[in-house]
Amino acid sequence: MIAGIGFKSTVTITSFNELFESYIKRYSAFTVATSKEKAINAVFLKFVSTNHLKLVQIEEDAIYNIITPTVSHLSKKFKNVGSFCEAAALAAGGSASKIICERKISSDRLATIAIAETDGD
Repeated sequence: MIAGIGFKSTVTITSFNELFESYIKRYSAFTVATSKEKAINAVFLKFVSTNHLKLVQIEEDAIYNIITPTVSHLSKKFKNVGSFCEAAALAAGGSASKIICERKISSDRLATIAIAETDGD
């Protein structure tokens, strides 16, 4: 399992912890994927390190042609993809991966997560 994660630059550790407790643990998705650009965010890096998660950094242009189950108008506008977190999970999971948990949004609306099943799951 792999968790695709998207977030705003103002994200808090609380946002990530909520997603960890609600989805990463439930699906045993201890590999997380996001863009190389987002992966340098200090709060995100602390979250990954504290929870001993494996991080997959993807090129942002690798997600542009991925069809996602859900569509966010903001994601479409700023990232040219229906759902950034779903596309990140699918890109990192490989061509045979599929979304098993569609985009979920943290209660503060600062972070999103989607879970993909990969070939090896």
